Amino acid sequence: MEEPSKLELKVLPAHLRYVFLGANNNLPIIIAVDFLEWQVNSLLVVWRRYIKAIGWTITDTVGIPPGICTHKIKIDSKCIQVSEPTNARSGKKWR
Repeated sequence: MEEPSKLELKVLPAHLRYVFLGANNNLPIIIAVDFLEWQVNSLLVVWRRYIKAIGWTITDTVGIPPGICTHKIKIDSKCIQVSEPTNARSGKKWR
């Protein structure tokens, strides 16, 4: 695994905290404050065992391209927009 870059950790809400997978306070994970110490240790053991299965770190993530999340409806320029109220239950037009 390559050496992760130094991340700026943000201040978390009161119900969350950071724990670190790496030995030098790297590879942060956000967990609930409610975990007991033995639960945190058990969680870290599992995470460390399966870290290669995760396969990525936060630095590997890229944003969602705008083309994917932008909704576009193509309408022919010759079309005329008509809005007719319908009955929601039957789908029939109002009289």
